[in-house]
Amino acid sequence: FAEIPDPAPDLVLSKTHAPASFAEGSSTGYFTLTPANIGATDTSGIITVADTLPAGLTLAAAAAGSGWNCTGSVGGTNLTCTSTQVIAAGGTGNPIIVRVAVGAGLAGQLLTNSAVVSGGGEPAGLSGNNSAQDTVAVGEVASVSGTVWEDLNHDRILDVGERRLAGWTVELLLNGNLVGSTSSDANGEYRFDSLSPGEGYQIRFRHPQTGQIWGDAVTNEQGIVPSQGSRDNPNAAVNTNTGNPAGATTGDGTLLSLVFFAGDNVIQQSLPVDPSGVVYNSSSRQPIAGATVTLSALNCLGVFDADLHLVGGSASLSVVTGTDGLYGFFLTATAPQCDYTLEVTAPGGFQAPPSNVIPPTMGPLTVPAAPGITAIQPQATAPAPGDDTTYYFSFTLSGGSQDVVNNHIPLDPMPTAVPVNSRPALLALALTFVLLGWRRAVKRSRRS
Repeated sequence: FAEIPDPAPDLVLSKTHAPASFAEGSSTGYFTLTPANIGATDTSGIITVADTLPAGLTLAAAAAGSGWNCTGSVGGTNLTCTSTQVIAAGGTGNPIIVRVAVGAGLAGQLLTNSAVVSGGGEPAGLSGNNSAQDTVAVGEVASVSGTVWEDLNHDRILDVGERRLAGWTVELLLNGNLVGSTSSDANGEYRFDSLSPGEGYQIRFRHPQTGQIWGDAVTNEQGIVPSQGSRDNPNAAVNTNTGNPAGATTGDGTLLSLVFFAGDNVIQQSLPVDPSGVVYNSSSRQPIAGATVTLSALNCLGVFDADLHLVGGSASLSVVTGTDGLYGFFLTATAPQCDYTLEVTAPGGFQAPPSNVIPPTMGPLTVPAAPGITAIQPQATAPAPGDDTTYYFSFTLSGGSQDVVNNHIPLDPMPTAVPVNSRPALLALALTFVLLGWRRAVKRSRRS
């Protein structure tokens, strides 16, 4: 009679890669290692996943995954990840992301990567299905570049005289995984070279001091009319900008769903910085750093979900201003109509709003439907003496409304306190005036 084995965990491993092919000299491609348990009982103890990269591939970043502790140096070829998280019978464990760098001279080759999973209480007799292989083709690289600038006239076109902004963080993601990061240079320009061709790329921009994800990015800064939202010939590499050569969508305020083909040199994937406004000193008219501006949604016609309806998600509901005083809230196209209100927490040295020197205008202001913008003040910077100082703390709008810009918010500085060491002198001066007044009064009374 055949023996019936006791119920036990049975580990398997799957391995995939993204994008569809890697490129020589690139460091944006990655493997995904996902363990699973096809056994009849849950796993127990430590699960180990080991991966040895083939010749020509090295680690571009430390391997990582939720619940995994990974070892393996950048530039090395071996990695090991361990976890004590239980994988239920018939269940799947958390994936591990392994980003790799591809050596030069490998175009046209096929590289096969092998990995193995072990442990988890699996008996030795069930380990025959613990390995996984994945083969990836290596081709030519692509590149992408763009500019960050201050869009003073709100036309989303880089005009002569508009200031280019240095130090803004530009992030490159692939299927939601961060695969590259750089900063705009002194000319406001950034560039990612050596990209593995494929789809699923995203570019997003962050403020250099606050780290807030900023919208709304554009697919060109010269105003070229897009050709149906994508390149004219999807099978050909591009070296110019025909409006939207990588087929980006911009509904979430970033450049999403970019597609790069081998040999592409995609340009003008850019950010016009067009803030909601500046928090400034009502006396000096200078920007204020350290003010916290918080957005709330009230009286909504629908449910407002910051993770779906605000660029940057719930993390962007509160913004702490940098030295430029900028704040910005960017609704996605699907945001419901609400009364969106602003609350400002003043930093040290400033009184709580509203300003007594420059009081706000009663809101909420109803914002008309797009296209176009609603500029609360005509200038993009804090108002100088004599400029319009209109501003609001609440607006009725939706994702289909015009963008609200130039809503500059003043804060009053605290009254200057009299230094302690000068108080005796002031007291003596005050007594002198009292005595002088008393003497004059006595002389007048004698004359009378």
